[in-house]
Formats: sequence, structure tokens, C-alpha cells
Amino acid sequence: MDIKSLKGYLDELLEVEKIDDVSLNGLVIYTGRDINRIGLAVDTSLSVIEKASNLGLDLIIVHHGLYWGSPLPITGALYKRIKLFMESGIGLYVAHLPLDGHPVYGNNIQGVKLFEPDDISPILDIGFKGIFTTPRDREELVNICREKINPDTTLWDFGPDKITEFAFISGDALSMLPKVINLGIKTYITGEPKHSLYLTAQEEKVNVFLVGHYMSETLGVKALGKHLEEKFGIETVFLDFPTGY
Repeated sequence: MDIKSLKGYLDELLEVEKIDDVSLNGLVIYTGRDINRIGLAVDTSLSVIEKASNLGLDLIIVHHGLYWGSPLPITGALYKRIKLFMESGIGLYVAHLPLDGHPVYGNNIQGVKLFEPDDISPILDIGFKGIFTTPRDREELVNICREKINPDTTLWDFGPDKITEFAFISGDALSMLPKVINLGIKTYITGEPKHSLYLTAQEEKVNVFLVGHYMSETLGVKALGKHLEEKFGIETVFLDFPTGY
């Protein structure tokens, strides 16, 4: 598939031009190759690029790109990454917030669906809320986290034992806990912990499931990759380099 055609499709599907983001999203590094094999990754790390090169991939689609905010001098680790992209001829497509909040292929909608709620609704721009008609045991939901997202899921069990609704926002989103609390939601599933919000969860009597920043953000790129395989017949490979956070 021609890279310009794929770029146009992804830009429209993910609405990258419409979503304000500190990340530089879209086609960040061009490749002259036809796109037959795509690597999917959470981070644009040197390890990811090297693996993609060794596998002969044509493009990498990532959640965390190269640029955040102001332009950076091309030195150090950034120089090494860009140099390897240039040498290998691999392209780079980035989707940060556009992939967090996407209503079909995003990290958060994919995360909510793992728990098979009876109803789903969007919250707080990029998150989603799941509602159970019959309350579910907290331990049951924790087990789903550990089986389907991260076996090392941490639980702050300060909220109710029986859960009727929960919020899911991936990554470094524990800072949104006060907003989740303001919505009256007593169970929150997100990525990594913050010391300053432990007491907030405890004192507000809210359950917090911490499934890991990295692990919570593998969901979107995998779902997007599956879609591209089904629609265009492009082979995709998930490049797994967890950080432990």
C-alpha cells in the first residue's frame, strides 16, 4: 500500500488534525517504500526501531512518538533514533491522544470492553465509563485486569466491594482521579501510581486499579493493527518492549 494513501486513511480515521496534543502526531518520518509489513509499538525506542529493522518492516505505528511540545536538537538518543530510521528506510506514524480516546480502536474503549459492561459512555474527553446492570465483585474485576492486561496489577482497595460502574483512562492518568471522583465514580482503572494521590483515593473511598502505563497502552495499537490487517491485508507485528511502569 502506498504510504500517502495509508497516511490519508489513518489521519481521517484517527482525526489527528482535529485533536490538540503536545505530541507531534501523524506521519512523522516518511518512507518511500510501499507498506506491506507494519510494526506496532507503544514507544519509539531504539530497541523498537532496531527490531523493526531486523524484521524488515516498512512502517512503525506508535503511541509515544519522538516530539513533545517544542522542537528538540537532534542529539543524543534522539539522534540515534532518527539516524536508524534514515538508515533503515522505515517510516514512523504517531498517534498519542487520537489513539487514547478513539471510540473504536482507542486504548480506553478497548480497555473498558475487556470487562464486558452492559453500557459504555465517554467521559473526560478521552476516557470511558462502564456500567454493570448487576453489580460485580471487585475481586472479579481485578482478576480480569491481571489476566487480560497486566498480571502485576496493583489494587488500592479503598472503595466498594460491589461495583456498578467504573472509569478507564490509560497511561499516566491518575492525575485525573479528582475529576473521576467529581463524576461520582468509585472505581478507577488507569496506568501508573502517583504518591500524592494515594491519600486522595483512600480518603475519598475510591478503588484504583493500576494496570501499568505501558500495558494499558498496548491495547490501542494492537486493535488498530488488527483493523489494518482486516481492511488492507497488511501484515502487522507487535513489538513488545515493556518498561515495567
